[in-house]
Amino acid sequence: MSPADLAPTSREVMLGVAAFAVAVLFGAPGLTWHDGGELALAAATAGVAHAPGEPAWLTLAAVAARLPIGELPFRLTIFSAATVGACAALLAGVVRRESTAAAGLMAGALFGASSGLQLQGVRPELYAFAAVLGLLAVAAAQLGGRRGLALAVLPCCVAGAVHPAMLVAAVPGLAVLATRSGARAWGVAVVAAAALLVPGLGQLAWLPLRSLADPALDVGSPRTLERVLFMASAQGYARSFELIDGQLMRNLIDHGRMAIQELGPVSCLLAAAAAVLHRDRRATLAGLFFVGFGILPSALQSAFQWHNPDLRGYLLGPLAVLCAGAGVGAVRALQLLAARAPGATRPVAVALALATVGLAFTGTAERARLKDLESPRRLGTALLDAAPPGALLLPQGDTWVYPALYQRWWEGRRPDTQVVMLHGLGLAELDFHGARHGIDAAAVRAALAPHLPLPAGVQPEWILRALPSATDRPILVTDGFLPPEMLARRQPVGPWLRLDGPGAPQAEERYWAETLQPLSTGPGWAADRVARVALSRRFGARGGLHLARGDGPTAARLFERGGLLVGDPSSMIQLMRFRHEQGQDTPGSGGLPSGPWAASFDRWDDAGGRALLVARPNCLDCGPLAAAAATMQGDFATAAADLRPVFGVRPTHPTALIVAERLYTLGFEAGAP
Repeated sequence: MSPADLAPTSREVMLGVAAFAVAVLFGAPGLTWHDGGELALAAATAGVAHAPGEPAWLTLAAVAARLPIGELPFRLTIFSAATVGACAALLAGVVRRESTAAAGLMAGALFGASSGLQLQGVRPELYAFAAVLGLLAVAAAQLGGRRGLALAVLPCCVAGAVHPAMLVAAVPGLAVLATRSGARAWGVAVVAAAALLVPGLGQLAWLPLRSLADPALDVGSPRTLERVLFMASAQGYARSFELIDGQLMRNLIDHGRMAIQELGPVSCLLAAAAAVLHRDRRATLAGLFFVGFGILPSALQSAFQWHNPDLRGYLLGPLAVLCAGAGVGAVRALQLLAARAPGATRPVAVALALATVGLAFTGTAERARLKDLESPRRLGTALLDAAPPGALLLPQGDTWVYPALYQRWWEGRRPDTQVVMLHGLGLAELDFHGARHGIDAAAVRAALAPHLPLPAGVQPEWILRALPSATDRPILVTDGFLPPEMLARRQPVGPWLRLDGPGAPQAEERYWAETLQPLSTGPGWAADRVARVALSRRFGARGGLHLARGDGPTAARLFERGGLLVGDPSSMIQLMRFRHEQGQDTPGSGGLPSGPWAASFDRWDDAGGRALLVARPNCLDCGPLAAAAATMQGDFATAAADLRPVFGVRPTHPTALIVAERLYTLGFEAGAP
């Protein structure tokens, strides 16, 4: 194969342009959920984003941020859309070189129409760019020989500074493809890798250089070699891979559900057929390696949520292989049909196109349409405007953090406040940035001296305990994940909870009337699952707070408003509302009432609940599961007893904090021992 064969055809270019146009048409006009606000802020200010830092992506995104069109996040969405178009065109070319032009076009069209890919193009995100690099490596490997393997190393070195996990997952499949080049080519590949190792790792120099410049966004403050390696290797996510019993199998089943949801059953069957019918065994084996190893970064996650668009970004490699298989399988099926019934080929081809590409695009139009998204901006504005003068704002969770962070530092809204991501706050961050946030780092260390050294994973919650003695600023947090002994100190201030002063009941009504009620009537609300889930949890937790204090009327009003925002009769907020209306939210009032929500809580008992805790009494993850099962059975005293030993060992266990908050919501207090 010559280098000229790697050039895209005119049809492949048109296919890429079409995929790009879909992403732009469906793209969000401004701020988005998840990492959108953070990545936009990091690109525009040359800051440090969350681990692994993404220096290679941020370099190009900084250029895209200067496009003279729309708002800053939309400029990065244009960049994301361009990478989506490149993915579709590149996959079409890869499949054409392995099979036929028709198979390539169908594979590229299916990939470009899938919501898994389009979700990465309608918002600022880096996963499609990582997929582009992976497809470039595959295309270079197809070239064969020493030159092909040497060229394949180059995009891999760049991908290592975008998303290392996706690169590592792709290496086994690339290695299988490389075996077609012969043993001699491997020496050249090794030499190329060694030559590019220094500049490849050199991309990580972005992290300390930018951190030392004290940018507006400096996640992790990677100013030492140890912290650079900690960031680049994403060690902070290690506890996300602590699977509980039976979860791996459930995750694998959910991956199958995702594939069918993304592409439809016909495409999945065609991909399976291609694995059997394709003539090149090495290409088939490489595809199986891409799929098998490609799903590991997500299948091994204990925090696996199959509806998360970021998770679909992890899976772009396996998704591309399925689309390639569907294209090859469809062409092989049509070839077999043409030999037996030539007249049926055209109508069957049209039917296959509708059942594959058409079905995938239908799902995309439902799940990836963000053109009416306005919730992030409205909620970010409400968070900042509700804060008292000079407040230290410590939001928790991407939904609350990044919109407020972006608007405070890029748009300059409420410059008197300081927005700090609570779960990115550590002692090192305080040492570097404490003065900027109005926090006396020395006072925090003095208060925590008896407990030092603090485990890295729970530093934010321990620091939160010490903050009232280390700053004169009003301290505000969002709902959830508070240390148990601080739950009773919360005072509502609109969307916030104040920990060191009086509340502001009037702000709650203003937050509803000026932000949430108008938002729920907007054009993009029905499709905005992130906002609906986040706000329903917020109303549930806030209602539970008032209920625990004996303020039933306020709790009832909050439960009702949360139910109106969500509408789903099986949601948690509807259960809270029903229990309160029926007088079942007090201790000893009975278990889970019958209703459409019952199925929503089956997952709490998947691992056996009480039986699991009995079998593994020292298992920290088993206690919260047993407590959750007891909560659903109405045995609140047992649930609290299951949580107390967990809090005694790990006061900030995330699942235990969620269950403790749920007990509050259902009218029962569970605290530390």
